Amino acid sequence: MKYYRVLRELIKIYGSESLVFIDKSWFEEFQACFYAWSKKGKKVFGDRQGKRGKRENLVAGRRKGKKDFIAPMVFTRSLNAEGFEGWLS
Repeated sequence: MKYYRVLRELIKIYGSESLVFIDKSWFEEFQACFYAWSKKGKKVFGDRQGKRGKRENLVAGRRKGKKDFIAPMVFTRSLNAEGFEGWLS
C-alpha cells in the first residue's frame, strides 16, 4: 500500500501525463503447435522439432494518452538489469 500512496503523490506533483508504461515481449523463430485433432480414442502422433530457434526480444515504452512508442529496441540476448539500464540511457 505504501507503493500506491507514493505513486499517488508523484501523480499529484508531475501529473498522470508524465507516466511511462514499459513492456517487454519476445518472439521465437520456430513456433510449435502442441495440439491436434483426432477421432475419439485415437492418439495423435506427429513430429516436433526439439530445439529452440533464435529468440528476439522487444522492449519499448509508451506514454499515457499517446499512441507512439518511446525508444523501441530489438535484441537477441535476455534482458537483465544491465541491459535494462542500457535501454534507459
